[in-house]
Amino acid sequence: MTAFALKLIAVVTMLIDHSGAVFGDIGLLPYGTTMVFRSIGRISFPIFAFLAANGWRYTRDRAKYLERMLLDALVSAIPYSLAFADAWNPAGLFWNWDLWQTLLVLTLLGCSLWGCLRSGLPKRGLVAGLTAAFLLLPGLSWRAGAAQILWKEQSIFYTLGYALFLLSCWDLFRSRRLAGREIWRLPVLVLFPVLYTFDYGIFGVLLVLGLYLAAKRWQTALVLAAFTVPLYMIPYYNVQNLIFAGCFFLAALPVLRYNGEKGPGRQRWFYMFYPAHLLVLGILRICLLGGPE
Repeated sequence: MTAFALKLIAVVTMLIDHSGAVFGDIGLLPYGTTMVFRSIGRISFPIFAFLAANGWRYTRDRAKYLERMLLDALVSAIPYSLAFADAWNPAGLFWNWDLWQTLLVLTLLGCSLWGCLRSGLPKRGLVAGLTAAFLLLPGLSWRAGAAQILWKEQSIFYTLGYALFLLSCWDLFRSRRLAGREIWRLPVLVLFPVLYTFDYGIFGVLLVLGLYLAAKRWQTALVLAAFTVPLYMIPYYNVQNLIFAGCFFLAALPVLRYNGEKGPGRQRWFYMFYPAHLLVLGILRICLLGGPE
């Protein structure tokens, strides 16, 4: 199975999942159908995580790979909010963090920009700008009319972006280059999962790391099996979560059949599809319901 085939499975199951979430929330789908859609959608994230880990392992330009992930996170922010946000704020623009949280965010931002600007990358100014926007955007909530345009919770690209940063730290550690001059990475590693809310949370991030470290197919299967426990078995132990866990592990079937081939085309569509389908679902939700609730 090629990377193209894996991406196709990921986007189809994700579309089913998100359609169930949006249309179920506004009452167009009965509860049972919604749960079937959401269960099918559990297959998508393990594939996303595997592709991110595999991409980091084989890409020729890791800085560009991370840059693209940051850009995709920014592009997806508004569509994600339109589709899924709870519009509890009154109309207007709001800052989500209190004074102490803001100070921690500024500390994280300063450390990140310091690392970007002294990295020696040819486009370090652009990377620094993307990083600043990536870190500051979740601080804003903006509601205009029926639409919640910005929201504190962020999309899967925040999960994958932080995961790739974690992988860059792991690579430095393994090469014994994680010395004193890289100390700026420590507050970033600690503060980001504390301050930010993103899809699948820290366990989603660690899943990417686990799949990156898995050198053999049985190890990949073991990692996927292991992460069903904190994601679905511990928080709420019920029948629905047992089904979610089973569907999550079903992703191992296509992942373990991956043959290392890229497949047809440049496949940029994979990154464009995520914000595009969320934008369509968000607009439909606003038209049908009058906005997120």
